[in-house]
Amino acid sequence: MTARLLLLAVLMSAGSLPAQQGPPRSFQVVRVPVPESLRSARLVSYAAFTVNNFSLVGRGAGSLDSSSATNALITIAIPAHAGAGTRLAARVLFIAQGREVTVPIEMTVTPVRALHIAVPTELPALRAGERVEIFYQIENRGNAEDTVTLRLEVPAGWRGSDSIRVVIPAFGSVRQGRRIDVPRISGTGNFFVRAHVASRAARADVLTTLTVGPDFDALRPPGAAARVSVGSVTADGVTETVPQLALTGPLTSDIQVDGRLTLAPTLTAPLVRGLATVGTFVTDPHLVAWTPRWRATLGSTVLAMTDLTGVNAGGRGFAFEHSDTTRRIEVTAARAGAASIRGDDDGELYGAHFEQRFRYLRAGATATYLRGVGFRQDELTAFGVQARSHPIHTLTFGGETAYRRFLNGSGVGWSARVRHDRDNDRAELQVTHAPGGTRAFARAENEVHFSFLAAPTKRLDLAGSLVDARDEGQADYAFHTRSAALSPSWLFSELIRLRADIRHTTFEVSATPIGYGNKETHVSLGVGGAWRGFGYFADAGMARLERSISAADIDAADTGTRFTWRTNLSRATRNGVFQLESNYERNSPGTGYLPQQVMVNVRGDRIQIPALSSRLELDAEYSLQSWTGVSATHIMRAGAQYLLPRTTLALGVERNPMLSGIGRHTPWVVALRVERSLGLPRIHTGRAHGMVYRDYNGNGQRDVNEPGVPNVGVRRGASRAITGEDGGYRFWEATHGSTTVDPATLPFGWMTGQNDDHDIGLVATTRLLVTLELGAAERLRNLDISNVAVLARDAYGREWRARRTGNEQALFEALPVGRYTVTADFAALGEPLRVPEDVTVEVKEGELAEVKLQIAGRPLRFRNQP
Repeated sequence: MTARLLLLAVLMSAGSLPAQQGPPRSFQVVRVPVPESLRSARLVSYAAFTVNNFSLVGRGAGSLDSSSATNALITIAIPAHAGAGTRLAARVLFIAQGREVTVPIEMTVTPVRALHIAVPTELPALRAGERVEIFYQIENRGNAEDTVTLRLEVPAGWRGSDSIRVVIPAFGSVRQGRRIDVPRISGTGNFFVRAHVASRAARADVLTTLTVGPDFDALRPPGAAARVSVGSVTADGVTETVPQLALTGPLTSDIQVDGRLTLAPTLTAPLVRGLATVGTFVTDPHLVAWTPRWRATLGSTVLAMTDLTGVNAGGRGFAFEHSDTTRRIEVTAARAGAASIRGDDDGELYGAHFEQRFRYLRAGATATYLRGVGFRQDELTAFGVQARSHPIHTLTFGGETAYRRFLNGSGVGWSARVRHDRDNDRAELQVTHAPGGTRAFARAENEVHFSFLAAPTKRLDLAGSLVDARDEGQADYAFHTRSAALSPSWLFSELIRLRADIRHTTFEVSATPIGYGNKETHVSLGVGGAWRGFGYFADAGMARLERSISAADIDAADTGTRFTWRTNLSRATRNGVFQLESNYERNSPGTGYLPQQVMVNVRGDRIQIPALSSRLELDAEYSLQSWTGVSATHIMRAGAQYLLPRTTLALGVERNPMLSGIGRHTPWVVALRVERSLGLPRIHTGRAHGMVYRDYNGNGQRDVNEPGVPNVGVRRGASRAITGEDGGYRFWEATHGSTTVDPATLPFGWMTGQNDDHDIGLVATTRLLVTLELGAAERLRNLDISNVAVLARDAYGREWRARRTGNEQALFEALPVGRYTVTADFAALGEPLRVPEDVTVEVKEGELAEVKLQIAGRPLRFRNQP
């Protein structure tokens, strides 16, 4: 105690300097005056010694001639991890005439504020209605304690935890979990949650992707889902039952399937409508299977080859298509659909198409035979060749020629097309001549079509089209139609978009015995957008109409005007989706339409009542329709759906006079559906599998006490898998290449260690701060040791190199957990220095370890000269 009091008295007698000030990673030049008690001496020696991790830059010792210089200049480096506040940085020892005086130097480190937040970049395979917790690692990278607020920004209709405030020490971190509720009515796809951390002087943001929907890359991905349902509908005393079988989803890792088989009797319109309200849709049976390269269809089939070899043809049969980068093959064979006037077995359609890619273009050939498909007894036999160039700058050229034989004639058709395609600027012009016209499966005998879409500015969009089509080869039914449209839109803000629509159409038919035609010029202006969760749209339009009729003794035309008004307002909430829609139309005399029509519709879908079960979803609709001279029509519909894990119960009730005819008794249509789903196993074609585990000792082998790590993304080539609860993974596709871990899915602070391309070890990392302490003699020499390499070796001889953060400090920022020997390499230094004794340190997960490494000069050896 006596010695401490004596030292304090000496320091007080020497006087103290005002505290110097500076931020971390800065250099401060301090002017230290020679103490008054030593100024009488002519020569004064001094030496500076730093403490508390401060270091000297440049000269730290010397001599002063008190007659000409009375101050010693000392440059002090403030370390990068210096905490805010005032503390002793160095002591300067002055020696003269056998007396010693020590002058302390205090340094005030100014506060630095910086924040960082880390979180997994993606959370896959979430389900609607699920509650998930996201863990955020918040780091205070400043040098002073800080109070931080964490706030979440969730998608519209979602619910997240409230904001919280936490106190984080300097250079410290905290881990906070925040809860997110996925809405029960959420769709599937990617949603984004943004986290904000902020204090008074710093802030940081991070974005997390939440994927809602099944993850087919999981350890055991599901296969196709088979759904068996029975729908029953009753209307006006008639009850019908319709069983249905559906198959949807991945059959194997590459093949997707979609099929439906409905055993339905002949149904009236009210019965079909009632079944549709509960999700039983009466369609032709079909089964479709596809991969990225091919597609096969069985059942309901549509032939869509080229414009000259047949369009608008469909039936029941088989279709197959295969395409890759070099060629494309397509084959279709089917019988006529139920729409044929000659019966299901009368019409037929066959087609084949082949296309090959060459150096500068793609060329192909098509052959088809179509007969009796549709409401007329049409027929076409065609063979055509096509060519399409590769893009030349922004232009693509294409054309086709085909021989077409049809009922009562034949001819050679041709078409030419040029397409311009750039980022926000597209246009296309096509001219087609198809002999036979609509009686030979073409849209028209002669057709010119031009369309464009352009964005001259970031706010202005322009779209337009011109069409001229005519079919004059048929004496009993020749038509000519023309249309022109222009639709500009202007984006005022993210909330408002203004749109205009200008259209002019004419349609003229020269038929026997009566011909007719109409013309319409329409102009409308609308506005739409979104505001506070509401989507809205409204437009008003004015049109001029002309109707004409011609015969042997009649040639008349009437003109009039039409005014229309439409509005739509929608809102999606966690308790349902609600929509209000209204239409109003007023026609002047001479247009041939009713003077006035009004429609108001209110609809709610997927409604959930908080007091009831979350498995119960309701929907309801009310529509009011009114026409001049006709009593108002009220349409009412209500439904309920109860969702069990594999069973769905649906009930629908509707009263719709439009289905039974105005003026007749309107019955209630009641429908019920019971559906049972069964998940089938997926047939896998891959072989690669393995384990992701925590390699506690870093030896690259999985030991008995090292568990697997779940929910880690693993990639192999273009395939991706997710580890299961036990850490295992399997690629369900045939893959090639090395197996790697997606770093974004790793637990915080872990890195990939050694692996054998199947079992992958994860090693926890931490930080290690090493302080180099020079001996007294080396300090007096003011050595610069910033080029000394600081090394850490583990038990297996593997070596890590630290990042130098100062003249006397080095930092290992991602050192795997374990035991290390810390040493130094002086190869880049010309001084004969050494480490008297290596330091052994045990680094642990989540902790900042600190060690001191002593550095001394090499001992001098003298040899006797002979």
